[in-house]
Amino acid sequence: METQGKISYLTVLKQTNIRRLLISSVINRFGDCVDAIAFTWLVYQITGSATWTAVIFAMNQLPGVVLLPFAGAWVESRNKKKIIVYTDFIRGLIIAGFVCLFFLGKANPYLMILFTVLITTVESINQPAESAFVRELVCPEYYPTVQSLRMVAGQMATIMSTASAGVIIAKLGVNVAMLIDVATFYICGFIILFIKYQQREFDDESINEQSYMTKLAEGLKYIKRKKMVIYLCVVAVAYNFFLSPYNCLLTPHIIDFYRRDADFQSFCLSWNWTAAIVGSLIVAKVAKKYRFKIVNAISGVFIGVALVLFAIGGSVGVGRLSPFVFALTSMVLIGTFGSITSGVLNIEFATNVEQDYVARVSSVFNAFACASMPIGSGIVSLFTLKFNSLQIIEFSGIACGMFFGGLLVLAYIEKNKEKNYATSITREYQIMQKENGVNSGAVG
Repeated sequence: METQGKISYLTVLKQTNIRRLLISSVINRFGDCVDAIAFTWLVYQITGSATWTAVIFAMNQLPGVVLLPFAGAWVESRNKKKIIVYTDFIRGLIIAGFVCLFFLGKANPYLMILFTVLITTVESINQPAESAFVRELVCPEYYPTVQSLRMVAGQMATIMSTASAGVIIAKLGVNVAMLIDVATFYICGFIILFIKYQQREFDDESINEQSYMTKLAEGLKYIKRKKMVIYLCVVAVAYNFFLSPYNCLLTPHIIDFYRRDADFQSFCLSWNWTAAIVGSLIVAKVAKKYRFKIVNAISGVFIGVALVLFAIGGSVGVGRLSPFVFALTSMVLIGTFGSITSGVLNIEFATNVEQDYVARVSSVFNAFACASMPIGSGIVSLFTLKFNSLQIIEFSGIACGMFFGGLLVLAYIEKNKEKNYATSITREYQIMQKENGVNSGAVG
């Protein structure tokens, strides 16, 4: 088997299973992005209320937060491939049902909440199954490269879907855009069906005999004793919190302080996505060459700097080009380092979590990440009552830089401690060798 350093993208793509996995990821991401844009238009079209929009999107996160930790324990001992296929088909059926009701003029805000909860509930089962499935399908040596490829493919699908969604909605209508999402679910399900997969047996055979509640409890105990997994959860939550102001206030900030329109926002996001692709391409090499904690902390510091640059860019009166320079720089930094962070988080997660616990631990991890987004958005909405978008985004950037700057200091302290410990062990070994040599010479 090749060593990790010699594994190239071409080597990975020669494997039929991985090609099919990547194709399904691209199609799935394309459909999700088209649906997200279409659903945004649809919500406002049906309700005509920003309040209803906020409520429906909050409900989109809530079931995942509640159900994910429990779903992981249920998924762990079952056939992940079947679960992914079934949940893809069910999600397609649910969306198709909603499109029919919309076409018949029966859709209303309460039905939208119901269908949103149903979709998110099914996704809560799909997510841990997919995480465990990929781990079982891809050998550890290939995982960083495969993860990098999946991220690149996902970013490219996001760009394509975002560019085409507006045209689809304008020319064909929102219902057609959502039917495209339905089609992508069924296409992905059939692609996964053709992936050769054999469900692995647990390394610990006693897990097969455990009840659901025992599996759930053991999963939580496992997380508690794995310090790195707790660290990963904290980092994921921190990123979502610090990026909440940027995500929530991007459009208002561009309008109020950059004094630009949707074209400028598209310009910013296009650079962000392009930079994310570049970041995805180098994730595998970065993860292999550098320590995770150092990479993660440096990325967080740069994202903090980017948030400050984006916040003040529209109000710096250096010249006509200055807003573009500030916006472009911030978007490139957020795209690149955000992508690197996401990639190394996933790789470190795969490295540190034993195969027997992947579904359970990933579900808890995703639940924390999901919970932090609506909480962060709620805090931002409260802050907007007293502060403007410039102040909020700038503060979040400074806080982000300070938080991850602190983690960077701790990472270097930890590195130096390990280095000093290794040096002391080496010296002790050398002294023992010398003593043994002297004793041998005396006996001779």
